[in-house]
Amino acid sequence: MPPNLQDIADAAGVGKSTVSLALRNDPRLREATRERIRKIAAEMGYQRNAAVSLAMAQIRSRGHSTYQGNLALLNVSHHKDGLSMTSTFREWVRGCHERGKKLGYGVDAFWLFEPGWDVRKLMGVLESRNIQGVLVAGILEHRRLPPEFVPLGDRYPSVALGVRAVEPQLHSCLNDQYATAMTAVREVQKLGYLNPGIVIGKHVDRLVDHRFAAGFEAMVRELYEIESPPRFTFEDDGRDAFLKWMGKAKPDVLLTLHDPVRDWLETAEGKVGEGVGLVHLDLSPDHEGWAGMLQNNDLVGCRALDIIIGQIHRNEAGVPERPSCVMVESSWRSGETVKRVG
Repeated sequence: MPPNLQDIADAAGVGKSTVSLALRNDPRLREATRERIRKIAAEMGYQRNAAVSLAMAQIRSRGHSTYQGNLALLNVSHHKDGLSMTSTFREWVRGCHERGKKLGYGVDAFWLFEPGWDVRKLMGVLESRNIQGVLVAGILEHRRLPPEFVPLGDRYPSVALGVRAVEPQLHSCLNDQYATAMTAVREVQKLGYLNPGIVIGKHVDRLVDHRFAAGFEAMVRELYEIESPPRFTFEDDGRDAFLKWMGKAKPDVLLTLHDPVRDWLETAEGKVGEGVGLVHLDLSPDHEGWAGMLQNNDLVGCRALDIIIGQIHRNEAGVPERPSCVMVESSWRSGETVKRVG
């Protein structure tokens, strides 16, 4: 019996949607990832059904609505390529575009700090393109939007992607990081780990209102009755301090957002998962073999677009008096960095 997408996903250690993208040679995945998955599929004897592919393409094309208008996807970070720097950001953008196509909205990208532009010129461009609302992404500095954004926030319906903007307070859509960490703790407890720890950087922790750390600590207290679970503050050059902390705290599994932790563990202890387990709290297609949480970041983009279209239909604009926040749930994925113990 020929393999299906789930069989290939299990063999490759990725999600089924990632296999689908790789087999379509979708550029949203790294070329090395696409080639690796296609090679696994070929070795397993997978053959694409041309009739099914054509039918799915026709179904997707019929799902697109007629043109309704244009939205702006505004990068407010000081990095022009800020929205392509991480898989998380790229998935937000993908979700915005895919939802926009389905509902009939074009999504045009802009950078707030484009050289030679000021806010007046940017607003003129938005008006010339008949922009009806602004999706705001790249909020990285203390969750405060740059002052250059204020005229746009007064003029257009706006929603923040990925974080809760506090100044000004906008509607927002993000992953439920608190529940993400809680679910991860439940999963490692079911595997038999006895002393989970968390490794997280100060900047990331502040950016998400400490929800990863708070969810982790709350669930550890509930399931393990440990009042002060092991916690290490990540820094890029903190390998030696991390290994010293490991020797004292002795966690048997770690939750983290920081990829270098795997290298640090493998340098000190050998293959991750055979000794100390490791769980990533924001898995991407590049995290081959990792166990952890799929944040479903494309849905963050989808739901954000739904929020802003709702504002447009209600003729709402400007900073909302009572901002709302929509949170997207994560999904657990097993991998070689954890095992059943005990």
